[in-house]
Amino acid sequence: SGERGPTNGADIDLVRKHGPWKSLGSEMCFILAPQCPSSQVWPSFTKQVLDVISYVCSVCPIDKTRIYGTGLSLGGFGVWSVAWESPRLFAAVVPIC
Repeated sequence: SGERGPTNGADIDLVRKHGPWKSLGSEMCFILAPQCPSSQVWPSFTKQVLDVISYVCSVCPIDKTRIYGTGLSLGGFGVWSVAWESPRLFAAVVPIC
């Protein structure tokens, strides 16, 4: 939960502390990393995350059969919440911790 931040995005760099963008080849894919607001927990805004994913898929060339979800710690809970709400969205999910 150390990567949570205010809703104005002032601490969005906390999300980049861990994650796939540190991997070789990450520039060859599209990474969407919502930040859990400090004042909320994931299930309370799962719908908004699904709306953002839907929007990004509508305006970017995303292969909808190759959408993967992962998250570390509280982010693992978040990806699990999104997958639970929309079980056909992800090709796979990898909640960690």
